[in-house]
Amino acid sequence: MKRLRIHSEEIMTIMGWSRKHTYRVMRTIKDCYPNSKKYVMLKDFADHIGTSEDYVQEAISEHN
Repeated sequence: MKRLRIHSEEIMTIMGWSRKHTYRVMRTIKDCYPNSKKYVMLKDFADHIGTSEDYVQEAISEHN
């Protein structure tokens, strides 16, 4: 099942980023879910890090 959004904890796990850096990146791409502090659109996150949605989907499934 394809996911539409990604949680901040998943970003930290997959990317190995600190909480501070993760939230800074999330604020940069925050247009889709302005009311949610913990989620961003998966498509926007993939675009931001320069990879495909499928790659991010695989990374999530590997870590879960």
